[in-house]
Amino acid sequence: MRCLLLLFLTSCTLYGADYIRDYRNSANLSVYPAKYKANWTKTPEGCRLSRSALLPSSLSVHGHWKLPEKYIELSGKIRYRATCTDEKSESIRMTLNFNKKNSRNGSAGSVRFPVPQSAEMREFQFHAAVPKDAVGFQMVISLAGGDAEFVLQKLELTYARDQAEIEKLPSGAVWKQLPSTWKLRAMQPFYNHATGEPAQTETQVKFRFDDSAFYAGFIASEMEMKYLVDQVKEHDGPVWKDDCVELFLFDPAKNTGWHFAVNPAGTHFDGLLYQRVPGDPYRTSREWNGVWESAVFRKTERWETVIKIPWKTLGYDSVPRKLLVNAARERKTVPENSHILTARGDFRAVDRFAEIDFTADPVQLVRSRTIENITYVPSRKKPVFDEVFTSENGNYTLGAWAGGIYKADFPPALRNRITDEEFMKWQDRLLEAWSKAKMTGPFLPWAETPANLIGIEKLKEFHRRTGMKYPYALFGSGLRMTAIRKFEPRYFISAQNFIDPTDPAYLKSVESTLAGIFRRTQNDPEYRKMLAFFHGIDEPTNQTAHCFSPTRNPEGKAALEGADRMIRETTGFGKFGLYDRFAPADAEAPFRRIAFWRWWNRQFRNYLAATSKLLREQLPEVPYLGYNRNTTAGIDLTDVALLSPESTWIGCDPYPTSTAALYGMARAVYHTGFSVKMTADLAAKSEVCVMPQGFIYHGFKPSREDIREWTAQSLKNGARHFFWYTGDLAIRNASDVYSEMLGMNRRMASMKKLDIPKESAVGVFFSEYDKWALEDSAGHAAYTVYSILGEHLGVWFRFVSPSSVFQDRAALERFRLLIVPRLRFCDGTTLDALKKFLDKGGTLVVLDPGFLRYHIDGSAFAEREQWLGGVHLTRKKLESDSLTAADGKKLPLSKVRNLTDGENGTFDAWDFSGIPSGATLLASYPDGKPAIIRLKHGNGTLIVSAVQPFGDSSAAVKPGEWMSFFRHLTNEAGEPPDRPIWRFTISKGKETSLLKLPF
Repeated sequence: MRCLLLLFLTSCTLYGADYIRDYRNSANLSVYPAKYKANWTKTPEGCRLSRSALLPSSLSVHGHWKLPEKYIELSGKIRYRATCTDEKSESIRMTLNFNKKNSRNGSAGSVRFPVPQSAEMREFQFHAAVPKDAVGFQMVISLAGGDAEFVLQKLELTYARDQAEIEKLPSGAVWKQLPSTWKLRAMQPFYNHATGEPAQTETQVKFRFDDSAFYAGFIASEMEMKYLVDQVKEHDGPVWKDDCVELFLFDPAKNTGWHFAVNPAGTHFDGLLYQRVPGDPYRTSREWNGVWESAVFRKTERWETVIKIPWKTLGYDSVPRKLLVNAARERKTVPENSHILTARGDFRAVDRFAEIDFTADPVQLVRSRTIENITYVPSRKKPVFDEVFTSENGNYTLGAWAGGIYKADFPPALRNRITDEEFMKWQDRLLEAWSKAKMTGPFLPWAETPANLIGIEKLKEFHRRTGMKYPYALFGSGLRMTAIRKFEPRYFISAQNFIDPTDPAYLKSVESTLAGIFRRTQNDPEYRKMLAFFHGIDEPTNQTAHCFSPTRNPEGKAALEGADRMIRETTGFGKFGLYDRFAPADAEAPFRRIAFWRWWNRQFRNYLAATSKLLREQLPEVPYLGYNRNTTAGIDLTDVALLSPESTWIGCDPYPTSTAALYGMARAVYHTGFSVKMTADLAAKSEVCVMPQGFIYHGFKPSREDIREWTAQSLKNGARHFFWYTGDLAIRNASDVYSEMLGMNRRMASMKKLDIPKESAVGVFFSEYDKWALEDSAGHAAYTVYSILGEHLGVWFRFVSPSSVFQDRAALERFRLLIVPRLRFCDGTTLDALKKFLDKGGTLVVLDPGFLRYHIDGSAFAEREQWLGGVHLTRKKLESDSLTAADGKKLPLSKVRNLTDGENGTFDAWDFSGIPSGATLLASYPDGKPAIIRLKHGNGTLIVSAVQPFGDSSAAVKPGEWMSFFRHLTNEAGEPPDRPIWRFTISKGKETSLLKLPF
């Protein structure tokens, strides 16, 4: 066995390294064991360490360095080329031994790095946190496992700092210079935005300014320059799909921010940072265009960019006092997103930006370090596992999106390293791993395409041997394109290949595809047996707002005018027609939203009914996942109860890291369980297929613990089918997450069915009308009620909605307690059902002070005050964040977040007047006025809150005395607390080993 390793570093010296040693001119490292020092020799290419397989132990070279004070990280960089028949990852290893003062090597801790083997020249970087009591370190590079040669040419070390000097340029200075020549220390390292760890590929940024402009200089190391992605050429195009560097500036005094990006082709993108409503995360609006310049320099193993932004472009007459800054890089050759912030998350997290104070001397960029304690795994007392299983087999359908099975899934810089034959061996290994986890295989018909290197014969062979079945993708760009080109579309945008699934042309396209499938299954019975399920439309409302917008789709004017007439005639009460999401809102906008989405859901139900009928007739044994709701961050716009009868399964895809980014961490912790339970309860005629998060999203990578928690939340709330989303190359970029997903599927394959309660005396009324009218995708109030009742009190309950009532007029009569988080907009049928519920002695708890304010036809409810026992409500300005219950305990309140109407950012609080004498006071405002009252309502009881307590989701994780409030109510209803199902937890099992990629 013989191994050759060559290590090189860039010949260009970039300002910023603290230590550089060229080993073509020096041999200052020591050899261990010392008797083999003759094996360490100087050559023209560098110092060579030779090892024979006859040596009984490893052979190494080592050196010692002192550490400067107040530095918290150490970074190093080597470049090398290696050929080795020994495939052990530890054959070549680097060890950093940190030393305490006057103590032995490693006394403050050690870190080991396996050095990857490569047949090509490549760059290897390493990073380590410096222990607090370390004063120095020893670096050891060792060889083991056979004959080896190790040639070291240069070593480069950098101590991480959180300050970088900003240079003031004289007027008229040349700005189009390589940033690597700027005699400034760079801000480094960049940190991976998903893990918070130093980026694998080095990027540096430096800043200058003068009286007229601000300058940012990026130095992006890149060993795969020939694969640099620079396809976008149009201004304000999606340069983030290419390799690019990005600069974010924010002025806290003006509450204004800017986003600039440049790709290697020199294409610009710019926009303003904005919040949809206060409290929302910052987004970028591309409508703004500024005057600025850039220069891109391509070098052998890096590309550099200078961005010049005149102060006038930002609205300044001179140098501002202060700016907040983030600098970022999106690398596509071997995917990695990184920025100068040390915290995980979105590039636009303004509250974590670094700061430049232009009035200071010297002017510096200063970044802060955020100590993060982010976990999606709540602490549960007395967790259970075996206690909640029945004796019945679970028979869960298990699978994952097939990212990583196709060679085209990987960027050219990776996939071009191996032959198709080598990749096909990888496909076989991955299919075997899926088979061991009892998973379905890759999507048909995509896997049949010869370009994907699998083909129908391999799929059939694998099916015969392992029993693996394959889902069929009844969605995708091909179906949309056929609908637009072959049939007569109405609601579409051809340039973007958008077509709404309610368009009759889309149905015709799907029917045509199904006809082909039916012919094939008749002629090929084996193909029929291979079908796991049909996956209908994925997230059907994603393009709806664009297709139905006269603002965004002016070419569809005639068809949209026709839709407007239909909406007015059917669901708009002759008054309300098409809703344009991209036009300015007015007072009637909430009613147009209700009218539109009622109409749209009816049209979509027709699509599901038609396709479901065909599948039941031709392939009744194959389940039909009619559609997958977009619950990635919040609640989607589909009417689940209305659509359920036409879909064997209904899917939901909760991604808690997206929820955290958009609506806050408290809203994210239980998002998976909330999404599954709402879908399961409302989809009374369907089974739930959950597509949990198994990938990096919104700048966060889940942990193994998160995967287990989300699995448990899904199971206990009724998920019967699992189809993990593992896109964006999770198999490579989040390999531990992918491994845990495989492990979870293996364990679920042998799990029994959970003992989930079928009935409950407690209901939660979820208003689809309010969701549409208020554009309330966050659903804070409903989510908080879910969290308090279920996750905290352990009380079983069921969600119901207006369509639940339409389909079963007695739907509310099974409950003794009904909680209404929001019901500002209502219809006559729902109102009658609520009356009957109270007439039968039920208790109705209304948390919405806007209860029954409007009929969905736009009129005010004349019965509102009568319903409230003559009570009248007037708007109240409230500053306190709590109420006082009758027993003196505090009930926490939160301001309204993530709504577009006027109450956002305030407490939605009102004062009662005209309270009848028989009312009971349950809670008061700080000024002593009533805030929650209890009234008799016929045979029933009405509890009304004059303030929306759950404007955001704070109480979902810190419910405080709301626990006592709801415990009392559920006890009155006879619903037992602390059901074991709510404490179901999946503990850590044997870890599934990471899949070794072929690259």
